[in-house]
Amino acid sequence: MIGFFDSGVGGLAIFNQAQQLLPRENFIYLADQLNCPYGEKTAQQIQQFSLRAVDFLVQKGCRLIVVACNTATTQALELLRRQFPKTFFVGIVPVVKPASRQSKTGHLVILSTQVTQKSQALKELITRHAGNKTVYNLSGSGLVELIEQGLIQGPKITKKLITCLQPALQDQQVDIVAAGCTHYIFLASEIVKLFTNKVKFIEPSQAVVQQLKKLLKENKLGSNKIMTAKTFFFTTGNVAKFSQVASQLLKTKIMAQKA
Repeated sequence: MIGFFDSGVGGLAIFNQAQQLLPRENFIYLADQLNCPYGEKTAQQIQQFSLRAVDFLVQKGCRLIVVACNTATTQALELLRRQFPKTFFVGIVPVVKPASRQSKTGHLVILSTQVTQKSQALKELITRHAGNKTVYNLSGSGLVELIEQGLIQGPKITKKLITCLQPALQDQQVDIVAAGCTHYIFLASEIVKLFTNKVKFIEPSQAVVQQLKKLLKENKLGSNKIMTAKTFFFTTGNVAKFSQVASQLLKTKIMAQKA
């Protein structure tokens, strides 16, 4: 059983790709909407929320868990590994390295939550992989709340994106925008449209799925041998609202349960 948890619907973008590429695995997705957004909480709060989420998934039989939240990864991943030593974890980190490598102009944007943007982990990644480049380390504060309502395009999204990306929008040499929050994956097309020059949007889905496949192959973590796999969705928030928004984002009928 593979577990995913995020503060809300953001991790569904990566979850969806994992499910498509690993069709014979059983999955559980947990959205901690009661405490969403993580990106504007304290480190201590994020760690507490993450511990509870992982404990829930472990109790459900998950031995491999994807921390499908950049903020939780930067603030709680090492703690989770210490507290749950028998569980295998895959974290989500801002894709600074591939963004830096793929930028031809040396001008790139990392768009993250407020906590991730200010984190030492992200600053170290930028220094290590893009220290000689022009990096706009920007916060998408307020975007998660809109996405949780099911808004991924329209005037509200456009207005908020322009505000968040303003410094970078004036730089015509920017050619890469990297997602530092899984929620923002759903805004890829809207983000790209705001730049007058051609930019490429980079997010971590493929890298995460490859890590999952590698762990499953090397450790044989209960790979499902039954042809029909099962998927379960849970939320700590409003079940009906999560089911509605998740169904809209993934373009399939989703029925969640209360965590």
